Amino acid sequence: MCLEVAPITVDCRTVTGGLVDAIYIAHKKDVAAIPAPASDTGAITGDVTMTAGKTFASWAFVEDTGSMKEESVGDAGFRSVKTTVSSMVKGNKAQVTRMLNQLLNGSFVLIVKDAEGQTWLIGNKERGATLGIKRDFGTKGEDKNHCALEFTITSGGAMPYNGAIPGASATPTPAPAG
Repeated sequence: MCLEVAPITVDCRTVTGGLVDAIYIAHKKDVAAIPAPASDTGAITGDVTMTAGKTFASWAFVEDTGSMKEESVGDAGFRSVKTTVSSMVKGNKAQVTRMLNQLLNGSFVLIVKDAEGQTWLIGNKERGATLGIKRDFGTKGEDKNHCALEFTITSGGAMPYNGAIPGASATPTPAPAG
């Protein structure tokens, strides 16, 4: 369905960038259902439901390293949106390294919250985001010893999400240092 062109007005308020709290992640195969977005706003207002015994995992990240970017990709007449969610975890501990290596070929649904308070759903049951990692141990004592995480998906873009996050507590559990 094509949408009507509508005015965009200037937003004069101060806005803050970045993602906050955590990235909530689940294998797309563990998602039972995602409600349809509202036809007027595109927002998902119901709750994502999971298969029995499955929930979203909370991945806390280093403050001020969480970001979400979207860009149009593809040829004229076949355009879609590439969404990239990035963050960083401290260190490169063996158990986190092993887990991340095992997830490299997975397909995921993500939920993130931006600094303005809007929650976003990325991915769906048909197409999930993929994980890329880049470890950097640094060279000097003051360098960052970290693992950069980058999830990417090309689809219709992130959807505003106003439902509950299955398995999420009020405060994300800090992830073990990478």
